[in-house]
Amino acid sequence: MQRFPTGKILSEIFKQVGYPIEFDRLTEMVAALLMIKDLPPESLDQNDESLSRELIDAGPLPDVRIEGCEMLQRMWEEVRRMPAIQRDIICFKFSDHSGEDFFNLITQARIATLKELTEVFGLSREQLAELALKMPMSIQALADHFGLTRQKISRMYHIALKRLLERLAKK
Repeated sequence: MQRFPTGKILSEIFKQVGYPIEFDRLTEMVAALLMIKDLPPESLDQNDESLSRELIDAGPLPDVRIEGCEMLQRMWEEVRRMPAIQRDIICFKFSDHSGEDFFNLITQARIATLKELTEVFGLSREQLAELALKMPMSIQALADHFGLTRQKISRMYHIALKRLLERLAKK
């Protein structure tokens, strides 16, 4: 998603929603889709920099973590409903702002287990592990994986992403 231009994401959301949307809701949706996290404020009153570094947790705030997990949960529910090839293209290509792939994110967040992933994707643990090493996959890598043209994969990715954004915007 991070490689998808923000303007296109906004355009798709507006097209799919078809009615005015609250700015805060739109901002939350885009931030969650792009996995953007708000950093906690740093105290300017502290004179001792080492003390302020110890006191301030640089990780995302609990509510941001919860919102991120909720968005991942919703994404997981929606991609599981997609036709298999669309689901695979979205999941295999996905990466967050730090480059983390979808499988790692949903397993670390305890949204899905490895067993569930093998069942949903119809893969053995070995196949899943081998595939996970290649993620996130480029359009060309997806084309090679599925034995389709780059253009066909690109078109399918666009359709799948549009569908995902549409469904996430409705919730």
